[in-house]
Amino acid sequence: MKRQDKIIKIIHDSYLAINLIDRYKNLFPKFNFDLDLIMSRMNKKENLNVIKGLGYDFKIFTPGQHYNYVEQFDDTKLILSCQISKGMVFPYIFIYVNDNKIGLPYRAKLSSTYRMLLNSPQEKLNSLKFRNYEDLKEIMKSVIEIYEDFKKEFLKRIDESDLLEE
Repeated sequence: MKRQDKIIKIIHDSYLAINLIDRYKNLFPKFNFDLDLIMSRMNKKENLNVIKGLGYDFKIFTPGQHYNYVEQFDDTKLILSCQISKGMVFPYIFIYVNDNKIGLPYRAKLSSTYRMLLNSPQEKLNSLKFRNYEDLKEIMKSVIEIYEDFKKEFLKRIDESDLLEE
């Protein structure tokens, strides 16, 4: 098995270990509002203030509405990226090892990861929707908790594997 494939397996196993399937699935009923109720007009700076209020130094990347939080751990970089647009949040986790993006066999969006773990690429999922900044804060808290748990599990497993020593 190639090194990249071993890292992808560690990513997969880390998501399973933190129970991403149930955790992500449980977010949808809480944040599944009708489109006419969601906050379609937002202020990028206010979005950023809400997220930073959770203690994370996100940066806005434009064009678009991507908010990135980057952490570097020796040869490994993790990026929690959230596209926040038209009252919806689309979270991604990107992983770089030795400055090389780990190309997953699916998109890095958490909804794609969820589908892959279920082995059901066609699984229908609603977007995480918010009506106000309080909803946005609650969504981001949940997404950050998933990220933190994934980060701990992934870094532990990658360290135990000695793959970065090769």
